[in-house]
Amino acid sequence: MALRTETRMSGAVVVLRCLGRLVSGEESAFRERVKKLLGEKHRIVLDLSEIQHIDSTGLASSRGRTTKSVKSGSSIPEDT
Repeated sequence: MALRTETRMSGAVVVLRCLGRLVSGEESAFRERVKKLLGEKHRIVLDLSEIQHIDSTGLASSRGRTTKSVKSGSSIPEDT
């Protein structure tokens, strides 16, 4: 299954739900979607509960977005 994303607002936070496979070749759509949301200065929560498979490229894409969000003034909260 190709990667799909859905967004919904939860208070002041955008929940980005990812469904399918976050793998090499699919991660560029994910990166662009997150980049757009960060450009709009949204706080983002990543819901990866419906990801069927994630490889090292997909993992790097999701982790790399956290670093870029801090630099842009947006944020992606992480579980503690």
